[in-house]
Amino acid sequence: MFKKILVPLDGSETAERALAFAQKLTSQENGQHELILLRVPVAEDAFIDGHIADVYPKQPLDNTAAEEAQTYLNQLKQQFESTDLIVQTLTTVGDIAGVILDTAVAEEIDLLIMSTHGRSALRLWMLGGVAERVLRNASCPVLSVRTDQPLNEIVITLDGSPLAERILPIVFPLARVLEAQVTLLTVNGVIAKSATIDYLQRIIAQYDAAAFANFKILSGKAAPAIVDYVANNDVDLLAMVTHGYTGS
Repeated sequence: MFKKILVPLDGSETAERALAFAQKLTSQENGQHELILLRVPVAEDAFIDGHIADVYPKQPLDNTAAEEAQTYLNQLKQQFESTDLIVQTLTTVGDIAGVILDTAVAEEIDLLIMSTHGRSALRLWMLGGVAERVLRNASCPVLSVRTDQPLNEIVITLDGSPLAERILPIVFPLARVLEAQVTLLTVNGVIAKSATIDYLQRIIAQYDAAAFANFKILSGKAAPAIVDYVANNDVDLLAMVTHGYTGS
């Protein structure tokens, strides 16, 4: 399913949590898999008086910094020595989101896994627009994780559009690999009420997912209803496309 995976790293242990998912996904699939570890340095002066000043170095790394980055990646690479994974390491400087997006295209990546809470994440990757830019513009599916805990409960949002359904052939196989439960989530008013149940049941049957999938129909406006559902349930992964009939 995912033969080539990219994991961007900012040097923090939290960002490294994405590696656990990469290893689990590849260990439970047959065939050859490749993992690319991408180190994108963040400028030391990224924050001045609490404000984002300069989020990435403008010049190539000097020899010492380059060696430190490569040593860091080599240490991470060692944890995969007992696996069949082919592991590549890359270090580059530049606009963080741009580097991630360009690497995904150049390397023909099947899945990009990134943590949303690394050294730079909430303060810089998120506030600096990195996560949003990657999620909206990536040429491949993006799995954004907060911890290395198992993804047991996956929610897929649907609005009846073919575009929203494009995520299904990605998430259902992922759920099988992770042995996760799936909930199809839709909001009445987006799909005609009389057809909603038939629509969701048809999707579950289409993917032969009756053993691990169910559905939930919400009422109200789509975005607030979905946010409220996720906040009040044990949801480990929310899967959606960026634009459907509802534009969510």
